[in-house]
Amino acid sequence: MQVLALVPGGIDDQLAVFPILHQLKEKFDQAEISVVASLNAKEVYRLSKDVKEVIPYDFQANNSPADWANLLGIIRDREFELVLTPTMTWSMGMLLWLSGVPTRVGYGGAANNFFLTNTVMADGTPSISHAYGKLLQAIDIEGTPRPWKLMCPRRILLPWKV
Repeated sequence: MQVLALVPGGIDDQLAVFPILHQLKEKFDQAEISVVASLNAKEVYRLSKDVKEVIPYDFQANNSPADWANLLGIIRDREFELVLTPTMTWSMGMLLWLSGVPTRVGYGGAANNFFLTNTVMADGTPSISHAYGKLLQAIDIEGTPRPWKLMCPRRILLPWKV
């Protein structure tokens, strides 16, 4: 099963999502999880054994139609079966709808109710880990994420002689 998670935000937001991605991997043990994250946060995913691939995309930039189409092409090419997005913009909802991913989970409201297959209502909590926890409930994954293990390859630690 190919799973895609869109994770806007900085490195702290990326780290906050690690337990959620681990919970998703535990539920679907054959899942191959890919993440769309900003370029400056890409390296942090080397610490996660649950993420197979990181697709760089700057959510905060004024992206051109070419950037948007490139992301759409990448998503279509990978043939994802499930996508999770905490963004509430109609443009991201439409992009996911155009991608052809069969199960699109995100926050409802405005056009997202049309573009996404499973929606939950936003409760105003700014925490991205809480946002993803609600999205998992939309696909029947309940419970609090268990603590996750940080994977730190030896080659990363060697330069610091830890």
